Amino acid sequence: MITITPEASRRLVAFLESRNAPLSVRVFASKGSCGPAGGLSITVDAPGPDDWAGPGGGLTLLMEKGLMDQTGNVIISYGTSGKREGFTVTPEKELPLPEGCSACATPCSH
Repeated sequence: MITITPEASRRLVAFLESRNAPLSVRVFASKGSCGPAGGLSITVDAPGPDDWAGPGGGLTLLMEKGLMDQTGNVIISYGTSGKREGFTVTPEKELPLPEGCSACATPCSH
């Protein structure tokens, strides 16, 4: 299941509506990412046949079922820290590092 916080939802809906974009957001695994967020990101997309899809905060939230099996539940939130602000996608279980990557400090090209 994907949960979205009220602040994240408000900001995403406002952004998408201002661009006449579909109110449909996909959680996906970012290639080459690692760290506490499990390498997950969000993008605008349409549902596919292998997706979990559910409502959340005025949006349709999407995620490939196989990825959801790996991550468990996911939370999309929005926050600020000093001069930084943005969306965070936090999985229940972190994704494993790609083969050949031992840590975030080790660059990998997967």
